[in-house]
Amino acid sequence: MFDYFSPRERQIRKALKIIAGQRVTMIVQPHNILVIEKSPISTEWFEVAVQTCRIRGWVEVLHEGLPSAELHFVKGQPVSGPAHRKTHYRLTEGGWNAIRGTHALVIVAIVLSALSLGAGVASVALTWEQMTGSQSTKAP
Repeated sequence: MFDYFSPRERQIRKALKIIAGQRVTMIVQPHNILVIEKSPISTEWFEVAVQTCRIRGWVEVLHEGLPSAELHFVKGQPVSGPAHRKTHYRLTEGGWNAIRGTHALVIVAIVLSALSLGAGVASVALTWEQMTGSQSTKAP
């Protein structure tokens, strides 16, 4: 809970945002090949972060072992580079909540509620003290 701003947790949230930013921009014919914009690049830190997200239930495997390649356009025609197998992920409801910071917001709300309750109790105690204390110190 208190390591929310640690470097590892920031990397995990960054990986979630990268997965959330993916979008299909076109479908190349023939064979209905999806062209995914902002697809994550497989690096070691990204794979570690995604596996942590899988353990936490924030991402699910969408397609495992899908052939992927970088796509370049030559004279308006798509030309793909060498293909390799890649796993594509999707965010779960918990992943969206982690991106939005819902958990942190709930913690802040609970702390503020507890502080407000303490201030209310202190106010009532001081008012009670003044009411009972002022009657005994009144001059006749």
